[in-house]
Amino acid sequence: MATPEWQARIVALVEIKEAMSSLDKERLWDYRLPEVAASPTLLARAEQALGRPFDTAHRRFLEAAGGWPAFWHTVDLMTPAQLVSSSHRERAEGLLRALDAEVLDGHGLEREQLQPVAVATDDTDLFLIDRRTDPGPVLWFAGPLVDRFTEFDDFFVAMIEYHRRDLQEFAEEDRSPAGG
Repeated sequence: MATPEWQARIVALVEIKEAMSSLDKERLWDYRLPEVAASPTLLARAEQALGRPFDTAHRRFLEAAGGWPAFWHTVDLMTPAQLVSSSHRERAEGLLRALDAEVLDGHGLEREQLQPVAVATDDTDLFLIDRRTDPGPVLWFAGPLVDRFTEFDDFFVAMIEYHRRDLQEFAEEDRSPAGG
């Protein structure tokens, strides 16, 4: 069951995306709604297939929204089914394998402890949870490490802020003398 905190975060991001969509005259991005909440049965099946429980903070999100296509530009937050077996999972695993060992070592990360949670459909953006702690930090890679968040909740809140910046840029372009 979705907590009021998660409901408020999701609504806030939906509202920002709706505003961005109205200003995005060139249709740079796809603006999609989140998936419906994942049922306890679906989450339990996915955890069984993965061989471990979901990170607790990530699980709370999945209980509120079972994933989110086009969550950030071309990045999809994967559904429980996609996390188990899908082209998204294969793409994420391929990007994870391609991460330079020195980059991982330099950040004190162990490849086998990193679980994909989101992946770009046409770029190298990859979001991973470090499963050595629970809740674990979320790491954003696009080749090098782009950002690190203390846990999934912080990641989501930070991504709302990234969206707000995009919205501000669209709004400023819309007000420019040339009209964009």
